[in-house]
Amino acid sequence: MRILVLAAAIALAMPAPAAAQAKERQPQPKAMSISDCQAFTTLALLTASLVKQKVSRKQIEGALQDVFTYQTDEATRLGRLILDAAIREIARGTRPQAFAAALATACVRDEGDMSTVLGKES
Repeated sequence: MRILVLAAAIALAMPAPAAAQAKERQPQPKAMSISDCQAFTTLALLTASLVKQKVSRKQIEGALQDVFTYQTDEATRLGRLILDAAIREIARGTRPQAFAAALATACVRDEGDMSTVLGKES
């Protein structure tokens, strides 16, 4: 029995397999085209406006599901990042239009990469 417990403790202390570590380090999601940048800018403006009006996160997520259809897991991740960033930026006093404009600028300038506005995924 001691050997089994010791083996379990050693297994828990060992680093995660390479596949699990690679999953944790997925690249930051990005828009794939100008039309994606436009759609994510619209999403950012709507999201930030709802945050400013003090709509709950759950209600915002529900409303966005009614309006936007995410075609990929990457788009879903971007939607979540945009909501998180909108909450953060509105709390700092950023206007919804300024948040959306910054996102649009970064998206076009950085070829779909909006991490300068959205921050890094945690």
